Order: sequence, then C-alpha cells, then structure tokens
Amino acid sequence: MAKQDWSPRGLKTNCIIEMHQEAESDPDVSWLEYLVKEGEQVYIKDGASPAQARRYARRDRKRLEAYRRGEWSMMYVYAIIEFEDRLGETVKLQSGGLGNVESDASKPYLKDIAKNEAADLERQMALRGYRCGKKQPIRWYF
Repeated sequence: MAKQDWSPRGLKTNCIIEMHQEAESDPDVSWLEYLVKEGEQVYIKDGASPAQARRYARRDRKRLEAYRRGEWSMMYVYAIIEFEDRLGETVKLQSGGLGNVESDASKPYLKDIAKNEAADLERQMALRGYRCGKKQPIRWYF
C-alpha cells in the first residue's frame, strides 16, 4: 500500500473495502408467514382498501411460495476493510453486517447497505487512530 500521512483526525492510509454475503443459516421469514396468514386484515388496518389488501396478500403468498421453492433466500451482508498500520502490516476489520437481506434485493438497496457498512468500518478505524485517504471503489463479491 502507499505512503501514510498523519493528520489531527488520525493516520491517513489507503483503504480497500469489500462487500461480501453469506447465506443465512437460520433465516427468519416469520414476518412473511404472518402477512400470508393475517395480511388482508393487517393491510386494511394500515389504510388499504379491501381490493388493495387482497392484492397485497396475493403478492405475499406468491413471495412466500417462491421462497419455499428456493427462488430467493435470506443473506447476511457485511463489509471488510483492509489497510496498512503504522508498522506496515495489513489489518482487516469486518463490519457488524446486516442479516435477513433478500438475495434478490435491488441494487440501490444493496448500495445503501454498503454505504452504511463502510461507515461502520471507518468508525472502527477512527477508534484505532486511522482514517481512509484516497477511497477506492467498493469491491463486490456477490
């Protein structure tokens, strides 16, 4: 990695941030099962018309059926940051991550998760007296 510079906000170093995902070992889809069972009443309570509530409940049933067929799954998404410390050794930190992310989640949602996970890592670095210098694009491993 490149040269490090000291500033009052911490030692500035080059950083590489990677986004990873793993299949949830014990995913929680109880929220979807609940909506399939009680959905129409829940949606009506939330202000939907009976026709809208039926449409939403149908959508939820199809979504749960697709999950059970293995068309999508729940993922655990996390980031890893790599940087060089004062001794020139490579340090890797992992963010807290976010579970129960649907495997077919939209790109904007995944980018939002990446932004939050990267911020978590930068806070962890700051606690150790470091900060990212020139930021590299996030590397996606999914």
